[in-house]
Amino acid sequence: MKRLISIFISLLILVVIYWKIDVRGLLQVFQNCNGWWMGISLGMVVPITMITAWRLQQLMPGEGRRVKGEGARGSGGEMRGMGRVGKAGEDGKRRNMLNLQSTI
Repeated sequence: MKRLISIFISLLILVVIYWKIDVRGLLQVFQNCNGWWMGISLGMVVPITMITAWRLQQLMPGEGRRVKGEGARGSGGEMRGMGRVGKAGEDGKRRNMLNLQSTI
């Protein structure tokens, strides 16, 4: 129940934030931006996420590194954090790391 309340509050906050966005103004900004720089900046998201996954995998204890890709699962908190408010993404990474350690 506590988790559902937390999810509901997070969704409510996101709705309020996204409701305030001027979509026409945002589209105008995207139309006037330099396409090369936009592509470069968006293209940097995946490598940065993969580097973060690798770093988290290196921080795991020896037994925790048995399974490849678990670090990428932990970095899912970073991707979820892009849509969350505050440090909730960091909290998601922490929870994923604790879940990985408890299954070993």
